[in-house]
Amino acid sequence: MLSKNYIRQLDLFCRHYASLDIWKDDKLAMQYNIVSASLLNFLPDIDVNRHESIYRSLLLHQRLSVFEQDRPAILENVSMENLAAGTWAAIKQHPAIICTYHLGSYRLINLLLVKYNLPFSLVIAKSVIKSQGGTYAALHNQISGGNNDGDFGLIDAEEPTAAIQMLRSLKKGKSLVVYVDGNTGSGSVARQKENSCPLSFLHQQISVRKGIGFLAHASNTPVLPVICYRKSVTAIALKFHDMIYPHQNMDRNTFAQTLMEQLYDFASPFIRAYPEQWEAWLYLHKVANIINPVDTTHEMRHLYQSDNLVFNDRLFGLFKTSTAHYLFNKASYMSYPIDKHLYALLQNPRIEKNNIDVNLLTELYKHSAIITT
Repeated sequence: MLSKNYIRQLDLFCRHYASLDIWKDDKLAMQYNIVSASLLNFLPDIDVNRHESIYRSLLLHQRLSVFEQDRPAILENVSMENLAAGTWAAIKQHPAIICTYHLGSYRLINLLLVKYNLPFSLVIAKSVIKSQGGTYAALHNQISGGNNDGDFGLIDAEEPTAAIQMLRSLKKGKSLVVYVDGNTGSGSVARQKENSCPLSFLHQQISVRKGIGFLAHASNTPVLPVICYRKSVTAIALKFHDMIYPHQNMDRNTFAQTLMEQLYDFASPFIRAYPEQWEAWLYLHKVANIINPVDTTHEMRHLYQSDNLVFNDRLFGLFKTSTAHYLFNKASYMSYPIDKHLYALLQNPRIEKNNIDVNLLTELYKHSAIITT
């Protein structure tokens, strides 16, 4: 049963983020524009008027994930879906590559492995190791009682030797926990490009690293996909995919590509259903390939037939830094510096034609940054 203190803290978090004014923080405003752009490109059926609430909820779930990472008692209230009998016993006998995602309370998988005394190495970005590596190690030591120091390790996903470290970890009997929707990987830029493949995802395409598929095939290690999601604030579920075994008679590159398709096909329905729980909206633009342009046909009306002009916040955003102001094209992820005067004008509920140079006004209208109502 969930404690009263835990429920009370959840309520405080929910209240805080529900009322958060992101426009008072330049960093949050800029980040929101990026998230809104990816929602527009990858889930265009979502009304743009929902984007801000989705972003605030994203920040909430990000905070809850950190809050819950050191509370193993929560696992007693987590439902396990499609978890095959004997899964943990099988992993004790032979390590697996556990592929998961930045959705829901995504750090709970670490607590679950500790609960079942399963040795594992967590593969994460250098920045996360630097800021939270000590916390992860301390939590493992605390929850395991300090008796299994060698059962946990951290591997820097950005190190050129990451693949070798992962292989060694598997040979030592440690499973790997890998967040497949992260944007980090090992090796040089050229090597990263060589190790990536295009993948259809939601309404667009992304470039994903397929090194996990190479590793699974080379080491003949099974892959266990699992995703965390919240049915409500207090109802958390871990959904397991059936174990995926490498096909040794399949070309390694083909298997790697097929595996990544399976992993994203597994996650896509949850991301569609719970977009506010997916942290990767914050950096999806880094791997995005826009193959389906945003439909702008309904934006085009004649500029001079109406005096009711408004800023098109469906396709564009505004943000500023301490030194500059920007107009942001969500469809292309491109930012354009503008002056402070125009920035202020575009923020008005109704735009006055006479306050903007006619050539600039025509250009803004041509690109649908300004539309008529």
